[in-house]
Amino acid sequence: KITLNYRNKIIKYENKEIKTITDDFLKYNDRLEEIILPNVINIDNSFLLNNTYLKSIKLPNVEKIGDNFLLVNNDIDEIDFPNIKDIGEFFLKTNSSLKKINIPNLKILKFGFLKFNHELIELDAPNVEKIESAVLANNIYLKRLYLPKVEFIDDYFLQDNEKVEEINLDSVRYIGSKVLENSVNLTNISLPNVIEIGKSFLANATNLVSIDLPKVQTIQNCFLKNATKIKSISLPNVTKIGDDFISNNEIITDIHLPKVNSIGKCFLFSNNQLKTLELPNLEMVLTSFLHNNNTLKKLDVPNLKEVEYDFLCENNSLLKLNAPQLAYIYDENYGFLCSNTCLKKVILSNNLNKTTLEKLSEHIKKLIEKKENNYEKSKSNKSR
Repeated sequence: KITLNYRNKIIKYENKEIKTITDDFLKYNDRLEEIILPNVINIDNSFLLNNTYLKSIKLPNVEKIGDNFLLVNNDIDEIDFPNIKDIGEFFLKTNSSLKKINIPNLKILKFGFLKFNHELIELDAPNVEKIESAVLANNIYLKRLYLPKVEFIDDYFLQDNEKVEEINLDSVRYIGSKVLENSVNLTNISLPNVIEIGKSFLANATNLVSIDLPKVQTIQNCFLKNATKIKSISLPNVTKIGDDFISNNEIITDIHLPKVNSIGKCFLFSNNQLKTLELPNLEMVLTSFLHNNNTLKKLDVPNLKEVEYDFLCENNSLLKLNAPQLAYIYDENYGFLCSNTCLKKVILSNNLNKTTLEKLSEHIKKLIEKKENNYEKSKSNKSR
């Protein structure tokens, strides 16, 4: 049954017999408002592509949908697919009106699912187990997600979703890059089973105050970069950390990483309130490990073997460095202790070669002379 408008454009389509719909069905029909297909089970690619006026769709028995379903549709505000089991890529991408969706039996959210949807506030997908790349990216009003069975999340999930406040991902084990990046409203997150995290997870989450990751083992670059309200962090099982772990956080005081053995560049760059840092199994760090940390007084790294440039540059409160196994210093200018004006005791490995020891001794001697000269100048100025 077809209803036409005065210009002979289809505005309503109803078919109670058809079960399978092939590619490009009613593609570029720019006046369709309602479609009723109660017995359709399979829909191929580009179904109703660029149908910008569609307001209602009824597919109560559909089980499989191909790529580009309702791509660029601006008016449909509700989707109810109680039996859907498989949805292709770019499902409802660039839909600016969708407020409610029911997909209780779907197991995979594929590439571009609901990307650039600007009205959806809540998503409940109780049986989804895998999330592919760019799912729900740029959904600027999404606040709550319930995804209790998801185990794998690919890159860009929920990227630039500034309103998200609550998320349930209790089963997730792997998280890709830029997931939850720029989630400025998120304050707490618990991921009890996650093992590996990609780049920029929670970067720029400027209101995040607590994070619980008891099983995570590997964290890539920019983990909590610019997450400026975190005061303490404990990651009991992490063994490897990438660059910019939590750089530009000026209030964090306590960090506990008992199993970590490798840390990338700029680990805690410009963290000026740090008081406790536990790294008993750390073996290697890259450039600018604790550059410009002005409150830490003691660093005990009993298993540290290798460091790169500017290891502890400008740590002006550090009194003691205990690194009895440190034998490799990849820094021609020995800036790894640059401007540490309070350092009184340094313990390093006896395996440092003679040239390295001589250069290091000369470097420390210059630091002491500089400190004494500054003291004499200060004393002289006061006497005037």
